[in-house]
Amino acid sequence: MERQEKRKKPGKMLAIAVVLMIAVSAMLLFILSVVMYKMALGKNVAEIVIILVYVIAGVIGGFLMGRYMRERRFLWGLVAGAAYFFVLLAISLAVGGGQMKDMMQMFITMILCLASSMIGGMIAPG
Repeated sequence: MERQEKRKKPGKMLAIAVVLMIAVSAMLLFILSVVMYKMALGKNVAEIVIILVYVIAGVIGGFLMGRYMRERRFLWGLVAGAAYFFVLLAISLAVGGGQMKDMMQMFITMILCLASSMIGGMIAPG
């Protein structure tokens, strides 16, 4: 009975997953900034680590949604990735004054968020 209740209300779990994804991203980006400051790493290293941050956060959120929903895990992971991307997009637009600077980079970020979250959902135990 309790499992049916969970499946009926995925919105709360989606919100929790996205908040966790943002928190993981913020923590990892903070660590990156400290390491870059201390070690004077280049821009290329930062770009690679930022991609890894998106992927790690996506896998975590997708895994959480897949484990919670238990059915169509890849789809729920994809939904979590889409929500995460749109939060990142909103933050980017707010910081950038409402303008998108690089559409190709935004597209790549979207693909990374969707794919990694979908993979996270698929590897979640069913």
